[in-house]
Amino acid sequence: MIHIDLNEATLLNLKSTEISDLLDAYRVQDIVVYRTRREYQSGGFGDPSKHPNIWAVAIMTDGQWARIHNARGQGREWSNLDRLEKWLRGQGIIQWKLLNTLDKTM
Repeated sequence: MIHIDLNEATLLNLKSTEISDLLDAYRVQDIVVYRTRREYQSGGFGDPSKHPNIWAVAIMTDGQWARIHNARGQGREWSNLDRLEKWLRGQGIIQWKLLNTLDKTM
């Protein structure tokens, strides 16, 4: 069970190109897909007023949480869990936790 609010925590930056080396070295303790506020406007779904929440990935490595970033240093954002799952599997990740504290439940 995760007892941390990843939206409030200070996360380190981790480039997606660094993931495979961390996995190979057994330095990843946990992987969480979490719901957060959109930071960047890009692509067809980048309008924050229409799609304010996105999915992001945090990895605990060496006891510290880090958010996955792209080569430009921006936090990676996904609007769709299906595309995110394909990306995770492409990175060699087959297990993760899902955390959504932003969207209301019925």
